Amino acid sequence: MIFGFTFSCLLLGGGWFYLSKGIYSNVIALLSGYTLVEINVYALWMPVGFIGILIWIFCGFITALIYGKKVNTVWSDKTERLLHRLIGLFGILGLVFAIAMYQWLGSELKARGYIYCEGESSLSAMGKHEVYMKPVCDNAYYEANR
Repeated sequence: MIFGFTFSCLLLGGGWFYLSKGIYSNVIALLSGYTLVEINVYALWMPVGFIGILIWIFCGFITALIYGKKVNTVWSDKTERLLHRLIGLFGILGLVFAIAMYQWLGSELKARGYIYCEGESSLSAMGKHEVYMKPVCDNAYYEANR
């Protein structure tokens, strides 16, 4: 049980931290005036949207430690519904955050003179990666500074 919790926390918490740090790094790169800014659009919901799942895992672990049983035998249906609504609420808040952050990033990139490089942007299993460069889109420059 402790191994499962530790693994879940490391995997999910580490993924949440890594993606949140990536978004923070993008904002710092934008504000610092780097010549290349690469944004993972689909990961913008992660910093807020994933908190509900982390709360659910933490509550489940604490409940299992206190009662020594599986949480589905301890939690009532009302508690389950409350936690599922909490996950949904954070998911929706994450989407709102992602939309607002994308709009803010777009306006800041435009205001600071960045241009969208369609040829350098990509779509992968990890999301849509948009590349913005300043002042020109140059494939050789992108490859050298990646």
